[in-house]
Amino acid sequence: MRVGANIMAPKKAMKASKSKWDLKEFSGKEKDPWKAAVLSVQKSLKAKKREHPALFMLAAVGKQLYEAAQSLYSKAPAKKGTKRATKKKTKKKA
Repeated sequence: MRVGANIMAPKKAMKASKSKWDLKEFSGKEKDPWKAAVLSVQKSLKAKKREHPALFMLAAVGKQLYEAAQSLYSKAPAKKGTKRATKKKTKKKA
């Protein structure tokens, strides 16, 4: 008897569908934070030589975008307009 002979039987891989899909393009509003982050990192990269400039750019842009996202969550939620409770005056029947 072989040890582990029937433990994991090989399975056939599923074929992927032939339909093509594309990622939607980012809007200008979505692209702007990325462009600003990359430009600021490029400026700081030119100021000092780095051993691995691509890794520095990746880390710095990631940090900037992470902090931007965290600032969105750390803000207090906007207060919704409060409605005043108004009591309707009822007429007394005599």
